[in-house]
Amino acid sequence: MRVDADRLDWLRGWIEQNPGWSRKRLACELCVCWDWRNERGRLKDFAARSFLLKLEARGWIGLPVLQEKKRRLRKPVAELCAWEEPSRWEGSVQDVGPVALEVVNPGTPEAGRWAYLLDRYHYLGLRVVGENLGHLAYDGTGHEIACLLFGAPAWRCRARDAYLYPSGGTVLPHGG
Repeated sequence: MRVDADRLDWLRGWIEQNPGWSRKRLACELCVCWDWRNERGRLKDFAARSFLLKLEARGWIGLPVLQEKKRRLRKPVAELCAWEEPSRWEGSVQDVGPVALEVVNPGTPEAGRWAYLLDRYHYLGLRVVGENLGHLAYDGTGHEIACLLFGAPAWRCRARDAYLYPSGGTVLPHGG
């Protein structure tokens, strides 16, 4: 979106008039003021936040300091009772098979193990966002050998959609 000098002046004054607002609230209220909505009528608050950050990066506006104390902390993953670090195992792919996959259902002991193992061994820890499906993988002797996490894709991703649908077709929402 292009912003002329008048809109930029208005935006600066509007931010100054609302010193107690968070960046998130500024973005949401800006969407209301400028009627930034998607095709479903929802506020484009994420786009507005990105827009405000770009203006700030260019030195055109000043945003309030991030309110880090108000951020939700990630709930810590529960420790496993009587868990011991597994011994190092080496072998070829043929030594592993056959591999069995088990779906991890929320609230089960397996879900606790899966979450613990991901948090402990993945370089980012356990970070689950949106719809997802987890699996535990077992080798032929029943030992856990891997945790898998499949996340739902973004509804729209221009580069992906152009590759998958070069003629301009679109992906329909589930049930659509």
